[in-house]
Parts: sequence; structure tokens; C-alpha cells
Amino acid sequence: MSIASPGGRTPRPGARAATFRGSDPVLHARASTSPLLVIPLVIFFALLFSQLGSRLAARNSLIWWLLALFLLAAAIRPELLAPVAHAFGVQLVSNFVLGGLVLFFLLQIVEQSAEDASASRRFREVTSALAGLRLRPLLGG
Repeated sequence: MSIASPGGRTPRPGARAATFRGSDPVLHARASTSPLLVIPLVIFFALLFSQLGSRLAARNSLIWWLLALFLLAAAIRPELLAPVAHAFGVQLVSNFVLGGLVLFFLLQIVEQSAEDASASRRFREVTSALAGLRLRPLLGG
């Protein structure tokens, strides 16, 4: 049983598959992006950026802007990220986006952990200083 080629002919045994010379069909195939994907993404980032400076630290705003541009490019025109993904040795843009997001979230976890450790250390220092101030009159100092 043989599989017919796209032209309707059956390839002869030992024949090489036809290649697209000079172009990558994945890069040039333009799929339409669904507004059902783009609209919620834009709304999410509008809400996210409205929180910068109030609930989210403004010092991280550049990171969030870069993430937003990366995700919007991946959602609207994924073929723009294909050369970058291929440069990293990743075949699919979706795998590249997933890997990038996993690394971003790992970075955020490490940053939050370091910030939490620093805040905890400061809290212990303030508590110790207040306890020392309260004990000073009792010790006659």
C-alpha cells in the first residue's frame, strides 16, 4: 500500500521527497488569527498595566511590557518569532513561547523568593530593635 503525493501521483520507490527551495512553507503560510484569542489577551494586559505602580512594582514594568509584546507577537503574527525559535533550535513557535513563559515564571519565583527573604530579615531586625527598646528601662539602662 502506498501513500499518494499531494499532486495525486504515487512516488516511485527510492525517490526523494520534493523540497521547497529558497523558502520555508511554514514561514510563508499565513494563518488567520482568531479575534477570540487576541481580544482577551489585549484586555488582560490592559488590566495588568493599570495595576503597575499601585499593586505591581513599577520597577518591573519593562519586563511586563516585553512579555506583553512577546505574547502579542506570538498570538497575532507567530511567523515573526519563527527565526528566533529556529535560532534556539526549537521547531515550533508554540514550544518556544511555552519555554519562554516557563523561564519567565521561574525568574519571577526566584525574584519573589529573594524579596520575601529580604523582607523577613528586615522584619526580624525591627522586631529585635523594638524588643531591645522596651527591655532597656526594665534593665536599668
